[in-house]
Amino acid sequence: MKARCEELAEPFGVSPERMFKILITPTAVRGWFGASTAIIDPREGGSWVAAFGAGARDTEFVSSFAILKFDPPKRMLLGSGKLFTENKWPIVTNMTTDLIIEPHASGCTFRIIQELDPYDELLDDYFDACVAGWQNSFEGIRNYLHHTATE
Repeated sequence: MKARCEELAEPFGVSPERMFKILITPTAVRGWFGASTAIIDPREGGSWVAAFGAGARDTEFVSSFAILKFDPPKRMLLGSGKLFTENKWPIVTNMTTDLIIEPHASGCTFRIIQELDPYDELLDDYFDACVAGWQNSFEGIRNYLHHTATE
């Protein structure tokens, strides 16, 4: 079956190092991603986990990914995803999310490549929700950067 792939990219006026840092720092991820909890073990073979809900006892869903590639400040590849929701525990995905940071003269471009390979129509809604979530995250990152002192 054919893969499904979506690519998003936006320029940011910060260094690649700062952009990469906000992708792997739990307090930053909570700030720009809207997660109530973030647990990140920033290394190849580590984990990138975000939980959403009112708190630890009222979690609506959890997204958990293995960090397949880790090359600061250029790239982090997430895969082996699991989605935990109150109705389905867990949904295992064959989706990858490649977070790529490319330097340019006035900062960096943050590129996201989401891929579902092989394609699985049962994961269409989840894939679409992830793409929409990353699109919204660009605005969340801009707001986070605007309200956070340069580190």
